[in-house]
Amino acid sequence: MIHYLLEITGARISDGVLNTFYYTSAQRYISSPDDTPPDTTYLPRVLQPGNIKLAMFQDGKTGGASSIGYGDISLANKDGGLDSLIEYSFNGRSIVVKEVTAAGQSIIFTGTMEQPLFTMDTVSLMIRDRQIVLEQPLLTVLYAGDNILPDGVEGVEDIKGRQKPRVYGSVANITPVLVNTAKLTYQVSDKAVYSIAVFDNGVPITADGDCSDVAALQVETVSAGTFKTCLAAGLFRLGSSPVGQVTCNVAATDGYDRVTDYLLVEAATNIYQLSDYSLADVIINANGVNIP
Repeated sequence: MIHYLLEITGARISDGVLNTFYYTSAQRYISSPDDTPPDTTYLPRVLQPGNIKLAMFQDGKTGGASSIGYGDISLANKDGGLDSLIEYSFNGRSIVVKEVTAAGQSIIFTGTMEQPLFTMDTVSLMIRDRQIVLEQPLLTVLYAGDNILPDGVEGVEDIKGRQKPRVYGSVANITPVLVNTAKLTYQVSDKAVYSIAVFDNGVPITADGDCSDVAALQVETVSAGTFKTCLAAGLFRLGSSPVGQVTCNVAATDGYDRVTDYLLVEAATNIYQLSDYSLADVIINANGVNIP
């Protein structure tokens, strides 16, 4: 007979201590020593193990982003045994649903949730799939605009509060941000990049080496008609004023990790701090080959 296990994590409101609670749809369940977690008692509280709708695309569309799934799980609370959950914050916390068969446990859903809804005899958990954590801005670092010229790489009042750029993969013909007018210093990304090619009105400018850090870039002598980079900070500096529009080709990395799937993984890990994903499930090229 199939039954379900529920694991929910909450932070105690009084002191922030995290606690995980274990429930089951069976009369009683204790995990085996080989399970994760081992030798754990799951209380018989699950009335509805949850339903959630996931769609590859949004309604009425055949492309674009997949839609975020929502659902709910019901726990029995006629005896008030779950009343203490009101002392915890569950919003945005982890929820795991497992299926138990004769073959053992298997995870069927990992997601997050909103604060539980308490009724007279049930506790309802509003569940959401993990895509919800990606519903936030990718770029959040802003220019301070506090240069004290001729020094600084944060710009002045004209770019104060502007989002700093970031490069993933490789991009072409982008317009860099002028972050220091006195030293003709530009930024293409607020994180390290692999290479920068610079053009003035479409004409390539000669590269003249790389500096290890921002301080070194700012004191280096840059010959007229050339540029120096600080790849570690996504910056470059011109040796003379440009004739026209300055543009760049930039590569953030050197290799297969420039492709779309790997860029999504990098954004998820670097920006949103996700860690529980399966890299082996990421197909990263047109031939359908997994690169671990």
